[in-house]
Amino acid sequence: MRREIYNGPNLRWIDLSNPGRDELELLQKEFNLHPAMIQDTLDPIHLPKFEKLGQITFFIIRIYDLEASLEADTVEDLTRKIAVFVGPDFLLTAHRLSLEYFDNLSERCLTEISEVNTPSMTTSVMLVKFLNRALRKYSIPLEHGEETLEKFETHLFSEMASGHDMAQFHIVRRRLSLIKRILIHTQDVILRLSPSGESTSPLFQDLRENLGNLIFIADEHLEEVTNLLNMQISLSSHRTNEVVRVLTVFSVFFLPLTFVVGVYGMNFKHIPEFDMEYGYAMVWLVMIAITVAIGFWFKKRGWLKFD
Repeated sequence: MRREIYNGPNLRWIDLSNPGRDELELLQKEFNLHPAMIQDTLDPIHLPKFEKLGQITFFIIRIYDLEASLEADTVEDLTRKIAVFVGPDFLLTAHRLSLEYFDNLSERCLTEISEVNTPSMTTSVMLVKFLNRALRKYSIPLEHGEETLEKFETHLFSEMASGHDMAQFHIVRRRLSLIKRILIHTQDVILRLSPSGESTSPLFQDLRENLGNLIFIADEHLEEVTNLLNMQISLSSHRTNEVVRVLTVFSVFFLPLTFVVGVYGMNFKHIPEFDMEYGYAMVWLVMIAITVAIGFWFKKRGWLKFD
């Protein structure tokens, strides 16, 4: 579906939603685009890239899909591709986003430009405003990732972390890692976009700073993920050691008692204590004395303190 988003004296913005090969080939002939650019536009999982041939600049960015599942952790499921062709006086966009999503981006972009009373609309001004709006959408999964990490950290210390929580935690880790890689690829594209004039340089600088902030947040969350994973492993190891410690203490108490019982359980005819009137009671006293002695010894060494 072909639509004209903006038509001014210095800029014409044409958008193609869910374009087919025939529609893109018509666009290729109309604006003298390279066939390789059209082929890249048709690839649904192409990563961000940048090309410049003559006066035509072509690049691909991927933006966060608002309809993506909270468990999406692949490039195709989490993001949508936008192919952009930039000429001296035209801007072409091709994508498979929903019309509502794209219209919201383009309308906000045009509204923002009209509010600052830009005297002359150029491709650079329109482009940087659109990219700023599109890349800000990555703040949504980053905020969700932060909330999930805070929830997991709380459960981690309260011993309430379940298998489901751990699965969600690893999904968030993969999503954050994927987002960071996409943003780094996008940063390379943005750095290679050259402003056409001095008036647009601050706009591109603002775009680079906003993208850098998103990468910083993603990197910070990933570092927190690593710390929480190491903490979870340490706590699991500590809890396992505590269980082993309790079992060891019980085994130490019962080991000498088992020895005594084993001695008097042997099938010998002549065992001296069998003929003693209080032999049975004496054996019990010996076993109790052994238990108490072990208990005092453990207490003195502080081994009976359990967390």
